[in-house]
Amino acid sequence: AVVSTQSTGVFCISFQPFPLLDPFLFNSIQFNFPYLLRVRYHSAMSEYKVELIPDVHAQLGEGPNWIVRDQVLLWVDIDKMTVNFFDPKNNTHKEIQLDSKVGTAVTRKHGGGVVVAIQKGLANLDVETGRYEVFASPEEHIPSNRFNDGKCDIRGRFWAGTMDSTASGAPVGALYTLETDGKTLTKKVSDVGISNGLTWSLDHKTMYYIDSPLRRIDAFDYNVETGEIANRRTIINVPKGEGIPDGMTIDEEGKLWVALWEGSAITRWDPVTGNSLLKIPLPAKRITSASFGGPDLSELYVTSASKGDPYPNGALFRITNLGVKGVPEPQFG
Repeated sequence: AVVSTQSTGVFCISFQPFPLLDPFLFNSIQFNFPYLLRVRYHSAMSEYKVELIPDVHAQLGEGPNWIVRDQVLLWVDIDKMTVNFFDPKNNTHKEIQLDSKVGTAVTRKHGGGVVVAIQKGLANLDVETGRYEVFASPEEHIPSNRFNDGKCDIRGRFWAGTMDSTASGAPVGALYTLETDGKTLTKKVSDVGISNGLTWSLDHKTMYYIDSPLRRIDAFDYNVETGEIANRRTIINVPKGEGIPDGMTIDEEGKLWVALWEGSAITRWDPVTGNSLLKIPLPAKRITSASFGGPDLSELYVTSASKGDPYPNGALFRITNLGVKGVPEPQFG
């Protein structure tokens, strides 16, 4: 099958051991390993490939975070209540089962362990025992809220936001930052619908942020020394019908990679002009987030959600040969 994809190029799809499948049949096909979906996509930028990582079928995959130190991908399944590690070198998975929905997780720079943002608040997780201890519950008075996406800045502060657990989009959530002392938690943004993607410009002077129901990407002036934000403005509007902006990361050229929930794609944007630069279609409806990984940060890992839909909805994708690399994700502390 050869299919035109707007003005961005053409992609060819093969499914081993079968020769070719029409990509529009993805929703009716049951994908079972050891078969491997491979997508070769041709654009002016490069010829790149999309792979399915075996043995991943998430209910609500989120928060991919490449750990340079350990060369593994950390990610969560919010609805399944798991923290997950994928080791691509050995092709192994480790799953830690919790008793609470977990929106995101970040590793500690010193001393090991993971900080998780769960339903109740922020907690320290022992990855060996699976036990966690909540140390901050800023929205204990709003039991219908839960923590969602989050990320660390270059100084090691942990930023994480909340949302209504029903995903109604009601502006009852907030965005918080946890200082590196592990104690000081400050509310930075109020009246948030669904707190999602976060990343910073290469010079760390701008913070980019997604509140999904607004269908846009906002920027703040960022003081990296104090963690203060100011001068919020909209830099990118995602057109209706293209999907809802979800998770986000940045590449070595300062361009933003944005996952589109209900948009079946990961997209690349210029934060200066607001222009869409690239759209990579994926065979899953709800694309949730992305993180550059691999030994040289040239591989883009992309999470998705199934929400009851058949595989490859809920798959973990790896995109290679993009012609651009990412930057290291900071750790906490």
